[in-house]
Amino acid sequence: MQQAQLELKYKGSIEQGWMSTELAKERMRTETQAHDAAVKAHTAHTDTQVKSHTSIAVAEIGAAAQIMNTHAEAAHHKELAKETADAALRAEKSTP
Repeated sequence: MQQAQLELKYKGSIEQGWMSTELAKERMRTETQAHDAAVKAHTAHTDTQVKSHTSIAVAEIGAAAQIMNTHAEAAHHKELAKETADAALRAEKSTP
């Protein structure tokens, strides 16, 4: 009788140990899934921010390049107008 009681007690301890192990595994699995979801959400958020900032930077660089090109063309046209006017004056003076 005592041996049967010891066996039941021992089996109960083993069952309780297995249940504790299974609960711990399930808790870890759930925590891992939650962590993975949080990391994916953070990564997506960061990716969106980086793409947004990159688009803004590209637009600003394009606008700055256009402004620089406009200024360069204006300076070129001004120099060309001056050279044309100087050539016209020289031609006028050399004509009898």
